[in-house]
Amino acid sequence: MHRRMVTMLQGQQNPVISASSLFPATTPFPTHFTLPIHFDASPLPKPQHSYIGLIAMAILSTPDQKMVLSEIYQWIVDQYPYFQRRGPGWRNSIRHNLSLNDCFVKAGRCANGKGHYWAIHPANLNDFKKGDFRRRRAQKKVRRHMGLTVEDVDSDNEASTPCLVLPKTPTRRAFDVESLLKPDGLLIPFPSIFNFVAPLAPLFPVPTAQSAPPKV
Repeated sequence: MHRRMVTMLQGQQNPVISASSLFPATTPFPTHFTLPIHFDASPLPKPQHSYIGLIAMAILSTPDQKMVLSEIYQWIVDQYPYFQRRGPGWRNSIRHNLSLNDCFVKAGRCANGKGHYWAIHPANLNDFKKGDFRRRRAQKKVRRHMGLTVEDVDSDNEASTPCLVLPKTPTRRAFDVESLLKPDGLLIPFPSIFNFVAPLAPLFPVPTAQSAPPKV
């Protein structure tokens, strides 16, 4: 058989062997396994307003200037699509700001009895209409409206705690010996140390008349 194939190949001039005859055609990759990838080339901008500002603008957008919580959520999502792709965290922040800030007050229950309306405190209405949503300024105006005494600080950048004033310490002077010897400007006589020194005994005996040697 081998000789027959060799004879057949020799009988053909310039035999051509194609790759398809050696390797079977590969099956293309199924299209249903292909996952489409979408890139968001233009991310939605985050609003520059605080949560207090968002709530205030939502309430001011209504003719009667009051909203229920679900209406506030819907207004924020409609005006700022950025929150459509966010989790539930921003909704929790809206609830906390309504409950913890004095600039928002409850304005009666809904007609269906589910929930209640939220409105803006009268002391903050003019500032919020002007676009001034500073939290500390709003709180101070509410307290003034209630008759409480507050500091006249309008900036949110001011420190909330008062400055600590330390008492002045007297300046120290250089050490002076005279301050020890002259308290209150009076001179205290200092006894001489020589008055307490006993006379020294001679190191060698001094010859006297009795101990002198006899003359020869």
